[in-house]
Amino acid sequence: MNKRLVDIGLKKLEICKQGEGQPVVVIELGMGSSMDEWSHIVDEISQDTTVLIYHRAGYGISTIDSNDDRRTENIVEDLNTLLDKEDISEKIIIVGHSFGGFCGQHYLTKYPDRIKGLILIDSTPLENYKIEKLKKQLKVINTKYNINNMIEKWNELSMKTDEKLKDEVSHQIFNNKLDNLSEKEQSKLEFLSKPTLYKVMRNEFNNLFESRKKSLEIENQLNIPLKVLVRDGNLEIDNLVNNGIPVEEATRLEDLVQELLKEQVNISMRGEIIEAKGCRHNIYIDNPKLVVNTIRSVINEVAER
Repeated sequence: MNKRLVDIGLKKLEICKQGEGQPVVVIELGMGSSMDEWSHIVDEISQDTTVLIYHRAGYGISTIDSNDDRRTENIVEDLNTLLDKEDISEKIIIVGHSFGGFCGQHYLTKYPDRIKGLILIDSTPLENYKIEKLKKQLKVINTKYNINNMIEKWNELSMKTDEKLKDEVSHQIFNNKLDNLSEKEQSKLEFLSKPTLYKVMRNEFNNLFESRKKSLEIENQLNIPLKVLVRDGNLEIDNLVNNGIPVEEATRLEDLVQELLKEQVNISMRGEIIEAKGCRHNIYIDNPKLVVNTIRSVINEVAER
């Protein structure tokens, strides 16, 4: 991927802009994800139109303002400024995975006139706090997947040096076999070996729960193409059970997740739910062809109007 830095004022964002034409497809990454994971999809879609994918502040080599607490409002403004800097004035299609879908929905509420299509890939729902509230009521899940423990782990990683992080990542992911890493694997190692990444993830995660206080809603049902890709709930339940979670707890949790994921279809009168059978949360990795075909279907749909 041909990456470069774009100065948006108090920080610089690492981006890849590939292809030509309209509409511009903007990919908003999930928490802790690298744009390299999307390279195949970017290559495919850029054959049809312009694709812009970027690392949020603190990801990759994107810089971060020391006073920036990574609230979703700040992420939305960063993206809007980036679009202006890249002279993208026409309406865009946003593709958001996980937390990136959460950010995409926030962008939609702030700048509805700048979006002509939206694709949510197992997106964090705006009412994600309901999921976390239920987790606290489920004894084994609350013990095994405690939010505070995860945040504390990220806080611990954020205070390590680059070299210590690289040692830890190389041991956990690559079994210390660093001599034969591919270019993509080397890039992944570098991406995961920056303490700033974990500081930013911690802040994004904390502010994710703060958003519940804002009661953010789409005021009026929109009339744009909307595709909501939803993971295979049975696979998620099986995975939890295989990791020691009782079937009843796993089913209660996934039932609520599925309900909230599918409710997102109501954002637009032209919404469609696509169940990604055989896929877990990272649908873009498990079935990239489905993601490519879905993006192309929205491109075609907006071209016809």
